[in-house]
Amino acid sequence: SSSFTESPLLNTERRQRHMPQNKPGNYEHPLWASRNFIRPQYLPEAANIRHKTMAYPSSYENYHGITMIYVLDGCGQIKVNNQAMPLNKGNCYLIHLYAFFCIEPSDGSVLELYQCSIPCTTYHFMLTIPGADFKYVDWTDASCMCHFPESQQEMVASLLNKMEIYAKPQLQSILLFEFFGLFNRCLFFNRKN
Repeated sequence: SSSFTESPLLNTERRQRHMPQNKPGNYEHPLWASRNFIRPQYLPEAANIRHKTMAYPSSYENYHGITMIYVLDGCGQIKVNNQAMPLNKGNCYLIHLYAFFCIEPSDGSVLELYQCSIPCTTYHFMLTIPGADFKYVDWTDASCMCHFPESQQEMVASLLNKMEIYAKPQLQSILLFEFFGLFNRCLFFNRKN
């Protein structure tokens, strides 16, 4: 009896046909690429982002996810679990899900800021991305703060403005991924200096 064996060349050609081609036009952002490895119930949900102008203190808030506050202009303070911290242009806070917070503009000052509520599923989704490097972000602390230098403030504001416009969770997640990359690098440089 004779058995048929394929030549190694045919096997190689068949494998190459089924392998994804690494062409410049086929680049996938890490968030899009990772969607194939995550169950649908863990895919990102839409973040709720609002551009706010505040002249008066807010009441205490709590969100069952991560809250991000970025100051565009003005000054004041934020109280997280009754601990007061400064709010100035370029400051950015991540407030954890178990924290209560309120925002108080300084007397005679108007605070202009972005407030973004990030669902836990979206936050966990970003942490599972291969190659994501958010090691300087303290996810366990009630709040984590960095100050973006003036050279980056316009870029951060533009990212958050796009997030407000694009309501699709997948697009928002890509922008959030970029934002957290900037936030992580900013924390690193703040610690170095």
